[in-house]
Amino acid sequence: MLERLGALVGCTGGGSRVRAWVAAIRASSPTRINSMATVPETDEHNSGIMREAQRDVATYFPTAIVSGRSRDKVYNFVRLDEIYYAGSHGMDIKGPSKRRKYNRGNQAVFFLAASEFLPMIDEVYEALLNKTSSIPGEKVENNKFCLSVLSRPKC
Repeated sequence: MLERLGALVGCTGGGSRVRAWVAAIRASSPTRINSMATVPETDEHNSGIMREAQRDVATYFPTAIVSGRSRDKVYNFVRLDEIYYAGSHGMDIKGPSKRRKYNRGNQAVFFLAASEFLPMIDEVYEALLNKTSSIPGEKVENNKFCLSVLSRPKC
């Protein structure tokens, strides 16, 4: 199946590169505990009450938001410097740069689990753009370490 996936998106190296990529994702993906919000754009999740609750929790506990979206996009939804942001399903992590009980100094924490795969992900992204360009309503998002193909048919 991985060979077919590699061939389908025109990935050079075929199944072995895709297999290595999938193994790296599985090895470094965190266990999902709970999905608090599937659509962070909604008003209830951007409310001041939710933001204050997250800020209060982060005062006492290391707090993170994990999303399939890009880390930058998640940060722009939430905009709290006190918490960890994990985009691309945990493959792109940045921690708080403000001094907290659970970090050292004022250094932000970065973790890029699969940075060596970025060229291949870009290659697959371009292939997906080409393959889906003739389908009305299709959109391909590059979330750094994760690609999404969104199907929104036009009515």
